[in-house]
Amino acid sequence: MNKKFFITLLIGILGGGLGYAVHLPLPWLMGAMLAVILACSLGFQAKMPEQVQIPARGILGWTIGAQFNPDILQQFSGLGLSLLLVPLNCLFIIVVGYFYFRKICKLSVASSFFGAIPGGLLDMVVLGAQFGADKRQLTLFHATRLGGTVLMASMLVLFLPYLGRPEMQRPDWFANSWNIFIIAPLVAVAYLVGRKTKLPAYQLLAPMFFSAFLHGMGWVDLHTSYFFALCAQILVGAKLGAEFINTNMREFKTTILQAFIFTALSFFPTFVAIELMVWFYDMNPLTALLAFAPGGQSEMSILAISTGVSVTIVAVHQLFRISIVLLSLPFLPKIMQWLGHKC
Repeated sequence: MNKKFFITLLIGILGGGLGYAVHLPLPWLMGAMLAVILACSLGFQAKMPEQVQIPARGILGWTIGAQFNPDILQQFSGLGLSLLLVPLNCLFIIVVGYFYFRKICKLSVASSFFGAIPGGLLDMVVLGAQFGADKRQLTLFHATRLGGTVLMASMLVLFLPYLGRPEMQRPDWFANSWNIFIIAPLVAVAYLVGRKTKLPAYQLLAPMFFSAFLHGMGWVDLHTSYFFALCAQILVGAKLGAEFINTNMREFKTTILQAFIFTALSFFPTFVAIELMVWFYDMNPLTALLAFAPGGQSEMSILAISTGVSVTIVAVHQLFRISIVLLSLPFLPKIMQWLGHKC
């Protein structure tokens, strides 16, 4: 921990507070993210250590899992078509993104391919670098995709009434605060088990699965307070914003603009999915938007919680997308060779 971390955190808190004051749909996360991005663009060396993210992801994972209940399976009956659309949505995004980056932006095969995959930021940067992709470029691509998806989804929620955003009651900031003394050790146990079993993204998924199991069985009813949830949002948002450290105006005009255009293009299959889900299942359009949007699972789940739609459906679809990406990793060398890259 150092001075830069505390300044970054303060910027995130102020940005989140401003977002809350102007009634953004995802105020604390998006406000913190935009404030830190602005600070980075002005030359500030933002710092958000990885170890600070561990409790935030753990609390967030538990919060998502706590939305499950014994009757939740009824919501998933007959959603086969919905889940089938997830890999088709992924494939469309990858194909469109690859040709956009490769043919229009004139990037290398590796940078184009790994920049187009809607997976985790760290996973795509590490894997892409192994195939010779530009690490800085990939970092900005995926940070922009994640941040841009949060921004676009939030703006759609705000300005498209047909999405059916439920009316939200003003939150009680400190309700269920004492639950944290029970939740914290449970999250710690889940974290250790996830790390021991090498579960992908275990910092988030292990507490989420554990919480979903306990709540789904009806054994516990432990919800986190709004205060702790917003603290997690600020940390996640500030971390996203800090990915834009050392970004100069040239990168804003080229790399980040290219990534933002790709993010906008990736929303087209999402709108198709929304129409199909409304048509076949009479699903809430906002639920479908967050379920298929190419953002991070944690960010989309937070947005689902803050807008009052089904967090479970959103989380399951986002998790399925990430699982598809992870399961495809062994085939990447063959795909890269087919694209003409010398592995």
